[in-house]
Amino acid sequence: MIKAEELELALKEIEEGVRKASAPEDVDLRHVPEPLKRDVERAIRGLFYRGERRGKFLVVTGIDKAGKETHCFNPAKLKGIRAIGSVLDEMGYRVLGVRQPSYETLLGRLVSSHLGFGDLIEGRVSKDYAWLLWSLDRAQHNFEVVDWLREEGNVVLSKRWCESNVVYQMAQGIDPGRIESFERGIAKQDYTILLDIPVEESLKRSASLDRYESPEFLKRVRELYLRLPLYYPYGELYVVDANRGLEEVNSDLVSLVERLFGPP
Repeated sequence: MIKAEELELALKEIEEGVRKASAPEDVDLRHVPEPLKRDVERAIRGLFYRGERRGKFLVVTGIDKAGKETHCFNPAKLKGIRAIGSVLDEMGYRVLGVRQPSYETLLGRLVSSHLGFGDLIEGRVSKDYAWLLWSLDRAQHNFEVVDWLREEGNVVLSKRWCESNVVYQMAQGIDPGRIESFERGIAKQDYTILLDIPVEESLKRSASLDRYESPEFLKRVRELYLRLPLYYPYGELYVVDANRGLEEVNSDLVSLVERLFGPP
């Protein structure tokens, strides 16, 4: 278990270090708790990882329970649902699937613990620095994303990405410029599909709620999502009404993806 005050001190120094650094080795990690040091060090290197880009990057986002997992990957293999990843594969693209947060990793488990679904953190990290947990989780995947995008005909399909952190943290009063500065080196998407549902529907579909899932908070998040290009100018935004039958929504998504990508 990691004490929240120790973790917050480390996150504060990491933010300051990354803002000033020109290379990952310039960032001082001396106060990072030992169990996290290796993973955090790799994530910091991910923030500075670059590569030539020939592939395409698609993100599917939205508030909780909008259908992102089902429409991206259909893990439950629901009949009548064509996963976006499968559609792209059938079109001839090579697809790398990414999920954010990545709860199977140590850094992703920190996010889960902060949300109230784990005991990795003892105490509570303040909102002023908790957003860095999401950024570090994402940064560890930037190596794979950047490498995948080097090849023409490759597509990264991600359930949420940088835009999600921006809107959820803005809804808490965090300056989006801080997040943008910290995540400036992370690859950004070409297309964002926002699955839009009313907050009441999101709460109705949720079996359990995390610390962010109050009606008032989610309403602010949804409003920010609908104005995403104003403060997250990366890629083209497409809004899809996801408050309909699953198959109807899926049909519209498949048509949109086919229109956006065409043959490789």
